[in-house]
Amino acid sequence: MTLSSCSEQIYNNKDFAGDLKLEGKKITILPAVVNYGGRHAERASWFDLELTEGERIHQELERYFLASRGIKKPGKYGVHLVSSSDSIKKILTSGRTFSNAQLREITGADIIVRSKLIRTRIISKIAAIALNASSKIISGIFSSKNVEVNTPLIHESEVEYMVETVDLQSGIILSSYQFDPNQSDAGKRLTLKANKAMAKKGLFYLLE
Repeated sequence: MTLSSCSEQIYNNKDFAGDLKLEGKKITILPAVVNYGGRHAERASWFDLELTEGERIHQELERYFLASRGIKKPGKYGVHLVSSSDSIKKILTSGRTFSNAQLREITGADIIVRSKLIRTRIISKIAAIALNASSKIISGIFSSKNVEVNTPLIHESEVEYMVETVDLQSGIILSSYQFDPNQSDAGKRLTLKANKAMAKKGLFYLLE
């Protein structure tokens, strides 16, 4: 499958989208899948954090898509938003894996917006602060001697994020966020950037 038409880190699969008759279909935003792992991972204490973060991302995506309501642009398809009830969200966050056909039956939608955040802890926050402070001191010493030293900022964790829209009938990915770990901001800034770009530059806008 070839993705085409890149815009602000969003790849739109226009080659396939044109044959799917997407106008007027129903779209739903799935609860985000969030995984915390890495150093001193404590599954019991992190589980609630994952659910909370997943709900935040879900609300963020829905808010940005709602902001696109009625804003028709060339190359974008108008779709109807199907909001998930609390009972459906509970099913979708149960940890089970669902086929596309099952997702169509559960959500009543033709297209889904799905997302996943992986946060891997490398070192403690205190250690990261200490190492970055040491780097600044070293850079200051060499700068006073007119020697340029570039010390990269050390993060306590690595963050990966993906968000994409998928046609449930064909299984084709229609729009996807292109993640670049070397350029992206961490944490909430990354999801904000990606979710806003998906709603603004993806293939869909919400019909009134």
